[in-house]
Amino acid sequence: MTGQFEIFRDGTRFWFRLTGEEREVLAVSGAFAEKAQAAKAIMAVRENAAAGHIVDKSPTAASAKPARKTCSRLAHRAGRQPSRPRGGPELHGTQTGPATRSKLKFLIHLDIDMSEARIQVRGRVTELNLAAVYAVARRTSTIVSGPAVVLDLRQAAVGVIPLGDLRSACQSGELPAATGSAPTPCRLKILEPAAA
Repeated sequence: MTGQFEIFRDGTRFWFRLTGEEREVLAVSGAFAEKAQAAKAIMAVRENAAAGHIVDKSPTAASAKPARKTCSRLAHRAGRQPSRPRGGPELHGTQTGPATRSKLKFLIHLDIDMSEARIQVRGRVTELNLAAVYAVARRTSTIVSGPAVVLDLRQAAVGVIPLGDLRSACQSGELPAATGSAPTPCRLKILEPAAA
């Protein structure tokens, strides 16, 4: 992600924007009551971008060459070829597609006075990527001074084991420890996905 952050004042409120290399506006924040709050929000965006939680989707970030088709038609032999290798697992109902389908997408809503935060999660939450959910919640809890961080999972597909882990984090009032650190106190609330 390339660009420069700028804080500006509009009356009594502060805003920040991200401008590109040619001074084009890439993103604009909401209004903040104090300049320090806007600076804190900029730091949060930078930290999340450095951790890889924010992805640049601008046209300049994409490669100029289109992806080549790497598959070829199978030669028709007598009879039908098996769709899976012998001895391999049979896959029913799985969809193939771009690798971005398995990635989590986060949208963090911060209240103007930095007292509340809501993290909207999209994608498939599994045991393998649950640490990323905790990392975003941990960073968000350091920014807000309010009572709780709301984790909105209504637009995500959540496995049974990760949902159980998140529920226990809500009850304990602590986020599990990251590698080499102590558990983080955080009052987490969950908006659970609808039962299928």
